[in-house]
Amino acid sequence: ASNNHYYLKIAEAAIYAPAEVSVNAEVTVDNGTGADKLTDGKLDAYYESESYTNSVDVDAPIVIKLAKTESIGAVRVYPNFVDGKPVNFMKAAQVYVSNDGETWESVMELTLIADPLNGAQLLLFPQGKLAQYVKIVPMQLVGDGKQFSLQLREVDIVGTKVPVDPNAGGPVQKLEKVYTNVEIGGNPVL
Repeated sequence: ASNNHYYLKIAEAAIYAPAEVSVNAEVTVDNGTGADKLTDGKLDAYYESESYTNSVDVDAPIVIKLAKTESIGAVRVYPNFVDGKPVNFMKAAQVYVSNDGETWESVMELTLIADPLNGAQLLLFPQGKLAQYVKIVPMQLVGDGKQFSLQLREVDIVGTKVPVDPNAGGPVQKLEKVYTNVEIGGNPVL
């Protein structure tokens, strides 16, 4: 802050229009109830895994099979909310992709996912991936301190709308507009 002005400085940002590709996609879970609610496009009901006695001994992977191979850029998970507060959500997770549902490629391991204060948790891939399957493996849950279960209202697989080159492992083309050294509250440098 300077002269009572607050600034946000961003080194680089990319803007693109995402496409949700997972509505009504097939979901497989190892345990729990309501898996069909994860991709129904509604937030009125939720999936709940079985209950665990601690936050890290969790065995509740979620596999989503898309209708076809897609260019994927993120996973958005909507935890359950009770009285306006998120409950039983992921604090750490691993995300994998696959073309056949058998051989999995690790996309990311997140050890400190931001709390979903006002809605979804966005798990943004470091780069776009071509895949038909996405597996989310919770590694740590936030619960009531006594029992831990995963409660999610929806999972969206977000397409990139940027073609991915399977040989290079990244986008075929750069996004159209990339801003560097953006300063909010001061003079923008574009």
